[in-house]
Amino acid sequence: MIHVYPPVINMVPGTVRKEVLLGVFDGLPGLEEAFRAVYPKADVQRCVVHKVRNTLSRVRKKDQFEMAEDLKLIYRAPNKGMALQMFRQFESKWSSKYPREVQSWANELNVLLTFMNYPNSIRSVIYTTNAIERTIKEIRNV
Repeated sequence: MIHVYPPVINMVPGTVRKEVLLGVFDGLPGLEEAFRAVYPKADVQRCVVHKVRNTLSRVRKKDQFEMAEDLKLIYRAPNKGMALQMFRQFESKWSSKYPREVQSWANELNVLLTFMNYPNSIRSVIYTTNAIERTIKEIRNV
């Protein structure tokens, strides 16, 4: 699959390939790797909204609200240091009950918190792919 994406990434119509700082992805296998192959200096951000949804779908109904609130403390933290501290609390609280889900967050935490390396003024736009998906949906409806 990785062989399919680089040509697509290179052929975005009407664009001149300059320096790309960040790619935001929903976790589709192969896409991040292809992006990194084309833009090796760029940062990669995994969509936090997709990650939260996927995580909560594997959690018991009775725990979903509480876990969602705990996850918000991580990705809504004012800085990366605080986010890491909130993750440690999340990990301590939930790892015995949901070890796979917590480990998945631990494994991907670096790409889930990339947006925190950027100014506060743009964080709400780059931590998720939702704006992109909405635009695509509206274009399809035309």
